[in-house]
Amino acid sequence: MKKQNQELNDKSINEMTIEELRDELEYRRTEVAVLKKLEALDEMKRQQAKKKRPSSKG
Repeated sequence: MKKQNQELNDKSINEMTIEELRDELEYRRTEVAVLKKLEALDEMKRQQAKKKRPSSKG
């Protein structure tokens, strides 16, 4: 799929078939979903690290 996607990136949108456009859309939606999950995981790790730090108030 990655090689196929690279080939699609080399074409302009006007040159793509409906099927290629659908494939590109599916790929982009998947990519966005993965990035959102990675951001959520990173945020969760930050929150956990914040909780583990001892409070400097005293």
